[in-house]
Amino acid sequence: MKSSWEQFRLQRNTLSRAALYLLLLTCVIATIAPLLAQRLSSYTKKASSPQTAELIRKRAEWFFRPRATQNGHIPSQLLFDALAQNEKMIQEHGTFLQSRVSADSSIASQLNMWTPLGPQPTAATQFYGNVSGRVTALAADPCDPTGNTVYAGAAGGGVWASFNALTGAPVTWQPLTDTQPSLATGAIAVNPASCGSFSGHAQSTLILVGTGESNFAQDNIYGAGVLRSTDGGHTWQSDATFTKSASQGTLASGPYIAALAVQPNKTNPVIFAAVQGTDFSAGGSLLSGVYSSSDGGVHWVRVQPGSVSATGAPRTASRPCTMTSAPCRASSSAAAWPLPDVAPVTRALRPPRSRCSPMSSPFR
Repeated sequence: MKSSWEQFRLQRNTLSRAALYLLLLTCVIATIAPLLAQRLSSYTKKASSPQTAELIRKRAEWFFRPRATQNGHIPSQLLFDALAQNEKMIQEHGTFLQSRVSADSSIASQLNMWTPLGPQPTAATQFYGNVSGRVTALAADPCDPTGNTVYAGAAGGGVWASFNALTGAPVTWQPLTDTQPSLATGAIAVNPASCGSFSGHAQSTLILVGTGESNFAQDNIYGAGVLRSTDGGHTWQSDATFTKSASQGTLASGPYIAALAVQPNKTNPVIFAAVQGTDFSAGGSLLSGVYSSSDGGVHWVRVQPGSVSATGAPRTASRPCTMTSAPCRASSSAAAWPLPDVAPVTRALRPPRSRCSPMSSPFR
């Protein structure tokens, strides 16, 4: 009997401890369950809530800030250094695709299975739906009598050329500036008075590209001055004015070329450039304003006296002025700046400013 009684007590104690543990576990669950439910509900609401412009801005700022210097800009010299380092690595080690092809020759037969992605719209993006990259500059080459030669500049995708813009089915495009220091494009202009033939295409012997997108948006990228080509876009040279030493301090970014205008009917024309300099927000030495060049875009001189920055530029014209009218004089109560006495200038075609939200372009 004693043995049976002790066995009963042990079982009872075991059951009591189990019940106590179960009670404690129930209390813990009852305590943390509301917190877990609150967290899950908050996460679900956050995941399902729409992406606001402020959230997108903060995400972009988070990405930008660790890469920027103390004055809030990414020095453009870092871009040049990165391009040089990339070129050095390719020369020394080759590309990943080259290494895979050399390691396994069977891959070579698969190289033709790529699918072209652009230029063409990008469908069903996460934030903006169906979008297309911003085209910031357009110029038809008047040296081509058929009108088929057209140059297009993308906000962050460089300059492209089409030689069947009117008759193509489909119209085809090819990149011209993929290897240049900047792919950000603000303006394109050509000299219509000097023509030649390059690879069987009638083109101007002077193509000018102003780099840097000057649309005053959060995601506008600064450029590397004016690029010029004298062989139909096969090779390019940078100007000698908007360069590292002239336009940038240690902490300053590069300029934004907003517009280019070429004097017509002159084989050696005067060229004008509207420039947002590094003085505007980056603390650099390049002043904003209107610049001119008389040597094909190699050297540039600021022709807007009376102000030291874009904020001091004259704003009131004495009469309506257009790029195709006779030379104008803009004036204000404080100062006036005359343009050189030249024939009317012709401005490259530029599409109207887009009201699209920043960061809507997939062509960065």
